[in-house]
Amino acid sequence: MSDLSYPLPIVSHKAAEGKLQCDSKVAGRAAAGGPTTSIAAADGSDYPSSEQIQRPLQHEERGGAEYNAEDPVEADAGLKKSMLRLVAVAAPPSLQFQADLKLIIDALEEYKQELKLSKWELSQAKEQISVLLHEQEEHQRTEIELEIATTTSERYKHELISCKRELRQATNQISELIHEKQRYKDHNSSLSHELMNVNRNLQDAKNLSDVRGKELLGSQVFLTKADSLSVSEVIDKVVALNEEIFQAAATLGESMVHHRYETSQEDMALAYESARTTIGEPILDILVSQSQKRKPEVNPLLVQVALQVYLVNFCASKAAPWYPSEDRAAGFLNMLYCDIRASEEQAVSGRWRAITRAHTRISSASEKWHTELTRTLSNVLKVSAWAASKDQRTSFEQRLPPIFKAVDDLRTALGEKFTSADLETSIIEPNTTFNTVYMEDAYGDGSQTGGKRVPPESVVGTTGIGLKKVVNTRGANGEIQYENVFSAKVALESTLKEALEPVPRLEERNGQILKAMVL
Repeated sequence: MSDLSYPLPIVSHKAAEGKLQCDSKVAGRAAAGGPTTSIAAADGSDYPSSEQIQRPLQHEERGGAEYNAEDPVEADAGLKKSMLRLVAVAAPPSLQFQADLKLIIDALEEYKQELKLSKWELSQAKEQISVLLHEQEEHQRTEIELEIATTTSERYKHELISCKRELRQATNQISELIHEKQRYKDHNSSLSHELMNVNRNLQDAKNLSDVRGKELLGSQVFLTKADSLSVSEVIDKVVALNEEIFQAAATLGESMVHHRYETSQEDMALAYESARTTIGEPILDILVSQSQKRKPEVNPLLVQVALQVYLVNFCASKAAPWYPSEDRAAGFLNMLYCDIRASEEQAVSGRWRAITRAHTRISSASEKWHTELTRTLSNVLKVSAWAASKDQRTSFEQRLPPIFKAVDDLRTALGEKFTSADLETSIIEPNTTFNTVYMEDAYGDGSQTGGKRVPPESVVGTTGIGLKKVVNTRGANGEIQYENVFSAKVALESTLKEALEPVPRLEERNGQILKAMVL
């Protein structure tokens, strides 16, 4: 209102409304190409014609600021500016026109406020509509989820019904299985009692069978006639022992020299008695006579024979007895066995002998035998006035373990491995007449065929163990009778005498030859 340079006409509200309506009609006629006329105001003055009004409006449209007719606020502001310019270009209005224009402007302000309120209500309505649309979408989603949940619930319901049905069936089956399990349990309990009774009977039968088996085994042990070794195998063990004895005697006799021991007469008497027991009196007398010569010499054959006789007697004394470490026990067992052999069959007595000898076997007798052998052999050497070097004695002692092993093998073979008959070692007593039936001359030249000698020869000692078999426990005169299995090798008295006779001198031998030729 301040931009007007002249006072506005005062018009009433109705005049203003009439003016606007008139202007609208005039503007309509002008647009349609009809005539336009001036309209008088209430106070008698003329309003501007339509052409006067259109020119400013067209100017605003051409050069003025453009506004958005669709936006009520902008349209109202544009209308106000247009009317102000219209008033500026028109003729000076009256006071009534100004009043009417003010009313129109106030009315426009009210419309503007109402329009703002309507816009705010419209924005609130839009927000409510947006909320409602969002709620509707949520509601739709909820309905979809509810439908899905309903479908799922129905499916779960059917599954639950099916599970309940299967649960009832499983419960029924479990109940049946429980009853069946109880039946089986009762049946198993009954079978367990029956099995216990069967096991008890089986154990009783097994115990009885074990007893009968042991009795049968014992009977078989006593009744069997099978030998673990044959006679030829036993002979091989005798030959092996004789070979070990021969080699040991040869080893010690190679370096034997004359040596006179400084000892008391009492010790010498004890040594003599020990040597008489181990090698026999005939050969001992020869050894003593040779040691007492003015110029004694060591005869190799005499040394070999004496050592072999000693070793043969020692080994035979360990192989033959029942219990070689105890004479009284050995004598008792031998007497008991003779009674059993005389009253029982050979199968029974032989098995009894094998079992008893197996349980009285000496496991560690080598050391004791070694000590005993070296002690008694020293007595023989002392009486004979012989001595060996330290190296020869060591070599000889190294040959003793094989001898002891061969003795133990022969002892086991005779006592445990051969039961169908009684085999014993054959040792010829000194001063026994030589007999080729069960003897063999160890140093003979074969001229004694037929077992005849003129005059009869006497045995001085056994140089090789023989083997004999018991054929009758009680002969005509009450003695045990034997059958020769392997002849014992012996040394004859004549053989030693021939070896010990001095060789005749050449002059004496020639003289004897000439004398024989003259005669």
